[in-house]
Amino acid sequence: MPQENVQEWIDNKIPNTFYDPFTRIKPTSERELTAVLSVLQQMKRVDWQRVKLHSVVDESGTITSSRKILSSDLVTSEYPLFAKGDYEIGRWGRMTPDLAFTDREVSRLVIVEAKIDSHFTFSDEPPDGQVSRYLEYLAACRIEEKCLVVLCPEFNTSWYAERMKRAVVKLGSIVPTYTMEWEDIFSAVEG
Repeated sequence: MPQENVQEWIDNKIPNTFYDPFTRIKPTSERELTAVLSVLQQMKRVDWQRVKLHSVVDESGTITSSRKILSSDLVTSEYPLFAKGDYEIGRWGRMTPDLAFTDREVSRLVIVEAKIDSHFTFSDEPPDGQVSRYLEYLAACRIEEKCLVVLCPEFNTSWYAERMKRAVVKLGSIVPTYTMEWEDIFSAVEG
């Protein structure tokens, strides 16, 4: 993983307009960034048309996030992945993605794992890594439209994308899998 100065990224890339609405303090961790994004989504202040999703399988496959996430979507933080049976419980039963977006009809599900520079939980490599487990969970979901997104800084996009692609290939997954960049989110927040 590229060793970027995370504090420098926090100081220089997170704009003063992206802050905790209760204290006006700027986030300094993945968890805080995710919490602010969740609140901004609930306030309908993210213009998803200005945020790109980059396919990890098809290098030319970039789409606008508004094809997967809408400003009207519900978002939950740390939603537990429900599981039944020993296999599912062992694979994803204790996992809680950073964000889960869905519409009111629950016809779409977008799982977002937020990162700055940390490794994936369990492992960075398939078949036991966090990405593999999310892909298996999504494949088991009874929702037709679903995808996995890793939200990270631009400087680490390729590092995360490589590991995500390995999981997709190893599992033969057909679940759409993307990266999204924090910098796009910051520029898409409406005042």
